[in-house]
Amino acid sequence: MMETKLEHVFLKQAVERKFANRLTTSADFVRLSEDMDDRVSPSTLKRLWGYVGMQVEPRPATLDALSKYVGFRDYRAFLEDLRSSRMASSGYFNSARLDAATLQSGDMFKIEWRPDRIVTLRYLGGNRFRVISSEHSKLREGDEFEAPTIMKGFPLILPEIIRNGEKTSSYIAGRDGGIVFIVSA
Repeated sequence: MMETKLEHVFLKQAVERKFANRLTTSADFVRLSEDMDDRVSPSTLKRLWGYVGMQVEPRPATLDALSKYVGFRDYRAFLEDLRSSRMASSGYFNSARLDAATLQSGDMFKIEWRPDRIVTLRYLGGNRFRVISSEHSKLREGDEFEAPTIMKGFPLILPEIIRNGEKTSSYIAGRDGGIVFIVSA
């Protein structure tokens, strides 16, 4: 069976549970590195978590070290356990969310995702949003997109963005860890 990025997400979630803290600061990555028997450098951990630069495809040795940290022989054993567990199957969940159906035209919201992406949105009606401001994100002021729901803890997947009257490629915000903050602006 071909492994997916979702399996990496489950592994990172298991690491954060064992570490008993979400990895949100540079110091967190240093402490995690020091806490592991099979050391993985803080810079490698930061890249894997998408804290700096683009998220990278981890090397097998890194996946093995993270799997050992959470109590498995290696990454293969982690995958076997994941595939046989209920964690990887369907189920209900709860998440804070922003439902477009409950909004009024002109309502404004701020969303954030790691490492330091902050975007202010104005609701236009009909499930459409306009970017009012954008910090450290590839979304730009004036971009418009359609999203019936924005859910905390999950990536925001945008099949298309209208930028300067033209459609862009699909975009994903919060690929690792999802949207971490949603608040009225």
